[in-house]
Amino acid sequence: MRILVISPQDVYFAKRLAEEARLASVGLDILPAAALAESGPDFDIAPYGCLYVRFCYPYFMEVIDLARRFLAAGKKVVDAGVAGGDLGLGKLRAYRRLQEAGLPVPKTSALAEAQQWQYPCIVKWNYGFGGKEVFLIKDVAALKRATEFLPAEELLLQDFVRAEYEHKVLVAGYKALPVVLRFHINKQTWRPDFATAETIHTPAAGPVVQKLLRLAEDSARALGRELAKVDILQAGGDFYVLEANRWPGLKSFEENTGFNAAREFLAYLAQ
Repeated sequence: MRILVISPQDVYFAKRLAEEARLASVGLDILPAAALAESGPDFDIAPYGCLYVRFCYPYFMEVIDLARRFLAAGKKVVDAGVAGGDLGLGKLRAYRRLQEAGLPVPKTSALAEAQQWQYPCIVKWNYGFGGKEVFLIKDVAALKRATEFLPAEELLLQDFVRAEYEHKVLVAGYKALPVVLRFHINKQTWRPDFATAETIHTPAAGPVVQKLLRLAEDSARALGRELAKVDILQAGGDFYVLEANRWPGLKSFEENTGFNAAREFLAYLAQ
């Protein structure tokens, strides 16, 4: 089965997936979304048995149409929700779906709808990715500065969690991979301290880590994200899901853990 991946070609994820495909003799083509848009609705899907939408901004409609063509032809789409228009809808919808599934997330609302909040708090851009456009807000002046950079109606307000750790769990086919990457939280910036990376090999892990893995799997399933990186804060014995990223980067994870995540992702796509 030949696999079509919608992604920029020069990013680490795409290069690693292509490398593993060559080693496994799996047919794989990586097509930037802009190139798909240029091809138009006549793009030939006949050679492919699987479509994986890795990153398609801002060509959402072109990719949604492609996913629908794949499904109509009886082909595999990862994620299948792409064909239903589940792209580019923002973080707030994802947080609400996680909450509806009974999963622990920091209390989150649209900034424009928030009635009151306490400082410090977190402000995020609804459409941000890669950890960007996230602000730790300590007072009214800081909140005002944040709204000068981004439209207030596109900002989210989130409770601040005084966490000790941030965990990164990769999920393939709603199954957590057997390695977790953990960072200590820098108490000055309240961001992960990447110099403190720790690898947890989960087959030998205790019940606390097993709970973490189930939370990652349940989060990916609640959002319909078959391949995902789930970021989870730990504050004492409590866990909070920060994000289940359907467009995961692998560079930090593979370099810090030594685990071949790209091979696991490719194996799932090729099933």
